[in-house]
Amino acid sequence: MHVRGAGLAEEVRAANGGRGVDLVLDPLGAAALDLDLDLLAPGGRIVLFGNASGAGPAPLPPLTRLLGANATLTGFSHGGLLVQAPAKVAAAVRRALDLLATGALATPVTVLPDLVDVPAAHDLLAAGRGEGKYVVALNP
Repeated sequence: MHVRGAGLAEEVRAANGGRGVDLVLDPLGAAALDLDLDLLAPGGRIVLFGNASGAGPAPLPPLTRLLGANATLTGFSHGGLLVQAPAKVAAAVRRALDLLATGALATPVTVLPDLVDVPAAHDLLAAGRGEGKYVVALNP
């Protein structure tokens, strides 16, 4: 599935037995809220946890769609949680580091051998085809 292509909601429903998903985690902010609602199953939840779209303040969400779907829209701020519950954040970071250390959680890493390879990697990421982390190997 390509997240930037048309028909994403239909593809997701086809892959999910004809129904939407129970949870949408959206780092784009309210800019993709209509798509989030298209993806959502009745009674589902949308969690906005960033504003990667860079959009300015958004209008109110389409309340009739939220209410009609018995959907929940909520937000999450890592910075806010760090201030409100630092022990909870520390425990979550410890757990994530433990999962990384045991190999239970992995991030694909692509090593770029030279700076001249950076534009091609950037193009992959901009097109939504890049995965994981990209590292440039700078050898003096």
